[in-house]
Amino acid sequence: SKTAQYLRAEGVSKVAFLYIHNAWGESVIGATRKTVELEGIEVSDDIPFSEESAGNLRTELARLKRNPPQRIFMISLPESIPLVMKQM
Repeated sequence: SKTAQYLRAEGVSKVAFLYIHNAWGESVIGATRKTVELEGIEVSDDIPFSEESAGNLRTELARLKRNPPQRIFMISLPESIPLVMKQM
């Protein structure tokens, strides 16, 4: 994919996924995972969350701090994004 090729061109070697735990989120992340791995990019973490838990992801986000990726892919409903970003 163009995203994976862009990341490789930028020198990114490690990403993490933070995504809404539903069929749509899992589908998008599944396809993205395949393409980044084909480009040789490591997926350091895979963190699904429910729409209801978006306001309290401190435990999940602490995992990212222990093994920090160079980029985080976040797949979410628009209203959840500010809630998650405030916790980062």
